[in-house]
Order: sequence, then C-alpha cells, then structure tokens
Amino acid sequence: MKILPNYHNSNTCKSLVLFKVGGCEEVRLVKCDQEKITVSLEMITQLIEEYKKKHKRAKRNALALNNSLEKGSTGLKAHKKRRLRWWRYEIFHKSEKAKWEIIKGINRSSEQVIKIVSYKTEYVRASLWESQLLKTMNHENIVTFLGHKMFRAMHHFHYEFLSGGTLEWAVIKGLPVDMAIQYFKQLMSGIEYLHKRSITVRNLQLKHLLLSRNNVLKITNFTEACYFHDPKGQEIMQQGQSAPIEYMAPETFGGNEYRAESAEIFTCGIILFAMLTSEFPWEKAQPECSNYDSFGSTDVWYLSPFSLTPYKTRMLASVNLTWMESFWAMLSLAAVLLGVATNFYTDLFTSMAMMARYANIGKVKLPRWRLTELPSRWFTHFYIVATFTSELALTLSVLRLTGFVMHDAKPVIILQDVLSFLRQPVGTMETPTSTPSPRLNEATIVLCCFLFFAQALRRFFESAFLSVYSDTKMNIFHYLLGIVHYVMVPCSILIEGPSLTSPSIEESEASDIISNTYFVGALNKLTLMQWFGVALFVWASLKQHECFRILSAMRRGYSGDVLTHLHGVPQGGWFDYVACPHFFFEIIIYISIWVCQNLTWNTWSFVVIFVTVNQMIAASITREWYIRKFPEVYPTNRMALIPYIF
Repeated sequence: MKILPNYHNSNTCKSLVLFKVGGCEEVRLVKCDQEKITVSLEMITQLIEEYKKKHKRAKRNALALNNSLEKGSTGLKAHKKRRLRWWRYEIFHKSEKAKWEIIKGINRSSEQVIKIVSYKTEYVRASLWESQLLKTMNHENIVTFLGHKMFRAMHHFHYEFLSGGTLEWAVIKGLPVDMAIQYFKQLMSGIEYLHKRSITVRNLQLKHLLLSRNNVLKITNFTEACYFHDPKGQEIMQQGQSAPIEYMAPETFGGNEYRAESAEIFTCGIILFAMLTSEFPWEKAQPECSNYDSFGSTDVWYLSPFSLTPYKTRMLASVNLTWMESFWAMLSLAAVLLGVATNFYTDLFTSMAMMARYANIGKVKLPRWRLTELPSRWFTHFYIVATFTSELALTLSVLRLTGFVMHDAKPVIILQDVLSFLRQPVGTMETPTSTPSPRLNEATIVLCCFLFFAQALRRFFESAFLSVYSDTKMNIFHYLLGIVHYVMVPCSILIEGPSLTSPSIEESEASDIISNTYFVGALNKLTLMQWFGVALFVWASLKQHECFRILSAMRRGYSGDVLTHLHGVPQGGWFDYVACPHFFFEIIIYISIWVCQNLTWNTWSFVVIFVTVNQMIAASITREWYIRKFPEVYPTNRMALIPYIF
C-alpha cells in the first residue's frame, strides 16, 4: 500500500491510496492525517479484507480500467458466446444524471455499440428489460441485440452500430417523397412485427429510428416497451405515454386508458407527416391547439400535406439547402445575374465579364481596369488539382467500398467531419453527432469518382501536351475560382455517400475482394440508367477531345510543331454548328455523372446547374467576340452552345 503523490486534499483530509493485493491494484479514497499523511492500519486492513471478498476472481487491473475509460481503450475480454472482441471505442454520449454512457466500439468484423450502465442507477432495470425483449426478436427493421455482460459492477449492453444516423437528422435535411415512403413502409413492417407479438414501444419518435448504411430503418430504444396482452390473450389497456407530446394520440392525454395498437399507429402517422413536410402537424393533439382544432373542423384533409394551409412546410428538401448546396447555388446565382445584366448593359457587362475572364488581352483591352494577371497556360494547374483531388476521392471511395479504411486515421476522420458539416442545413454551425443519411450507395460513389478522375486526367493531358496557349492572360479571380471548383467537385460526390470512417463489408467477404468477385458483384448492381450514363460520358469525352484536337490543329503544322499563336475561326466537326462545342460537351459530361446517380436530386444537381450556367455565359461571350473580331468570316447563324437553339 502506498499514498499516491499529488493526490492529497488538505481541506478534506483525503488522499488516493493504491492497494496491491495478489497482483491486482485498486485505488481508494481514504481519510488521512493532514500533517503526516498517514493511513489508519485498521482502515487499511478493513479495506483489504473487503477487497478480497468482492474481487476474489478479478483478473483485470482496476486502475488500468479506470484509466482506459478516459483514454478510450477498454479492458473487456472477448465474449465467448458472441465473440465480442472490443479493443477501441469512442464516447459519443454521456449522461451525468443517470451515470451511464453509450460507447461506440468497433468489432473485428463489423461496428457495434456498447452501452455501459451502473448497477446503482434506476435506468439499469429498463436496460435489462430492453435486453430481454430484444433477445426474443429477429426482424430486419428492429435493432439487433448482441449480448449483455456484467463487468466491474457495470452492465455492458452490446448492439449493432447503425452508421446512417437518425431519421430525425434525415428529416431535418429533407427527405425525397420516395425515400420517405420507403422508410415508412419499413417502419410499419417493424411495428406490425411488434404488434403481432403484443409489444408496444410507447416511446416511438424520430430520434429513436436509426438508419443503416444501406438505408434500412430500424426501431431502437425499447426501455419503455411493454406487452398489451396478458398470457391468456386478454388485452391490457395502457395509461400514459413516454413519447413527446407532439407524437401522442389524443386519447393518451389526461391519464385515460387507451388501446396501445391504435395509439402507436397514430404516432406512425405523425412520423410520416414529419418525413414529408419536415414539420409536426401540431404541438399536441388537443382542442386548445389551433392546428389540431382545425384538423377536426375541415373536410379537405385527404389532400396532399403540402397543400394544407395550417402548416408551414419551411424545411422542404428543395428549399432547405445544405452548406455545400448553398455554395454551388450562390455561384450559379452570380452567373445568372451576370448573364441577365449582360443583355441589358451589353457593352459594360460584356467588357467586365471579359476582363474577369481574360484580364488585359487581345480580346479586351482595359488598361484602367487591369488587375493582377496570370498566364493563360496556367489553366493546366486546374487539372493538376483536379487530378489530385479526384484521385484522392477515388482512393477513399474504393477503400470505403472494400472496408479497408483505417478508422483511426486522423486525416480521414477530419475529412469526414468536414463533409458531415457541409451536409448540414444552412445556419447550423455545430458538427453533427451522427453521420447524415447517405443518398448514394458505395458503388455509385466509386463509379462517379472514377468518371470524374478520368475526366480530370484527360483534361490534364490535353492542357499539358495538346493545347497551344497564346500569350494571353487570365484574371487571378478566375484562377482562384477554378482551383476552388476542382477542390469542391470531388467533395460534392463524397458528401452524398456513407461515412468514410465506417466499414462497408463483413470479414467473410475479404476473400471475395482478393479474388475480385466482390467488384464484379458491385458492377452487377449497377442499374441500366447508370450504364447509360457511362456510355454518355464516354461519347461526350470523345467528342470533347475531338474539339480540342481541332483547336490545337489551328496552331500546329502537320508535323505537330507550333506555327502560330494567333486566334482564328475554328472549322470542322461540331464547330460548324456552335461556337463552343467543347463547352457543350463539358455540360454533357457533368450531366452523364448525374445520370450515373440515377438523377437523384442532391449536391451534384447544383454542380450541374452551376456548370451549365457558367458555360452558357462563357459561350455567349465567346460568340459575341467572334462576331466582332471576324465579322466577315464568322457565320452569324452559328449558335453559341446548343445547335439551332442557343
């Protein structure tokens, strides 16, 4: 026995004392003499005897366990029956009031969650009851209970980890109607299973409905659940409810008895309304609530929830933008305003746009407006950045698909935190505690990252080895915008996928990965629309490459040597129809990647809008410059971007 240094409190005359008995150590807080800092021998003897009785079979170091709770490393052994081998975890929730904590841990084959509850708390009874109920359940829409273990006077409950986050987060973000219907069907499937077994949740709400990485909804939190039929089959009327008042059925108020099945189905209807509108229909289902009172006095409630006047659907998916979507939307709006202003103030705004795009060059000479200029050959820097960022995104997405991402890798964790923040609605400044629900699966993310990487690599080759740049300049703001663009585009793909820090496959699938059968299976899951998107991407890439070869041939001889740096009117191919066919095929390439996402309305939709608007403005300005520069040579019936249309 020894007194630990620097752990004596002179005010309370208490010290931390380290006891060592039979190879095991334990720290106790005992009263000591304030001056000599000694411990009563009788108290030491009493504590040692108590230690021998309570921890006779202890094989773990109690001091190491206490330290591990702070460092994030558990001392749990493998559960022999379920083979739970915990070696790392991170605390993501801790309740000081109830003195229990939920700890996220990673198993060798899959992610699991551990909930540690002190035996002294009242909550332990509810957790034990929940574990007994979950042991009897086996349904795809109900969370899987993995086991329970008593260790060091603490109850350890093991559950499967659902990396998709809560349904509440998905509702705040905004759910598409088809996805809301899909989740509601899964919810009702789980509720039907429970009701057939005479079980009612009694605390059904959005934050207790979790999503897996495959967008499978699962019901959790059965601490308040109970049976509504006795062993003889007689119905047991319920009284009171644990859910918030906005979920409660009218008959559950006032302490009245009610039927559990009908009240829970009413709650499911509230959840469906919230998924469709991101709003609750009323504060509580009582006559004093005006919204609920109007519900009982109107005859038009069979209409769509979006047409109901008592409600404010302020958080629809099409209105409530994320930070990333807002970034692309603001760029698109700026480009639209520039295009509209150009039509009304042609000379001024065309000159400003040309100055911003080309600075002081042969096309536009504005010495008074001259800003910092950069060589136009620095366009190659755009595609160097694009190649690097897209290759990084492709690598992470492939690792995510194969389950080989290191969950302790600090750069990956930081990147995932940034992506999770950018997926939050505008106005939310805190990092979310759970990963937002993914809108694209792993295979789609890998496909889109690969296509954009191929596009960036081809454009780098064309810019570095094929294109012939003149001695023109570009504005520094145009240069910085291009760099930011090619950094944000790969992030706009990764942001829609599952978390980069959660595994995607089971350990049993590792052999399939080595034999390449796993990737073949992933390709087989691609839809017909995605294959069409790949074909469209290949066609547009070939046509755009043909356009750049035509532009390069204008300044090169037959031997490939550069003959001139002057401008001219390109001829041949799609240049016979539009002034900037390479801009047109750039739009088609971005649209083809969107088609590979099954035209899902997500962040990439805003990327397509920005690219389309930006290329339309640039093509219009370029066509006007051709007409002024070569009035006798340039055909006036040649459109700017889209043949015969624009």
